[in-house]
Amino acid sequence: MKTSVKWTCILLLLTSILMIAFTTSVTTPTFGESQAVVSQAAVESYPNQTIEVVVPAGAGGDTDLGARLLSQYVGEELGVNMVVSNIAGAGGSVGSREILDARPDGHQVLFFSQ
Repeated sequence: MKTSVKWTCILLLLTSILMIAFTTSVTTPTFGESQAVVSQAAVESYPNQTIEVVVPAGAGGDTDLGARLLSQYVGEELGVNMVVSNIAGAGGSVGSREILDARPDGHQVLFFSQ
């Protein structure tokens, strides 16, 4: 992979992760739960645990390969482990629902490509 492409991919994933982290510092409604608030200290120490990258497709495809390659580089940059979980079913709805129901702390992210 060319260096410029690698850094572009890393930048895109980091931007997505940081957007999740910073937008959850504001009170946000969740479906069927009370509103969640993330403290400023949690935002400043992010990421502080393994990040799960949910791929709503089966293992071995191009989406899975892209998630694994990008997770490797981003994990090195952030200094944390990134685990790719393939959750296939219903055209991506099962994996997407997993992220929708997750705690809004930015340690579980969705990777999807078309």
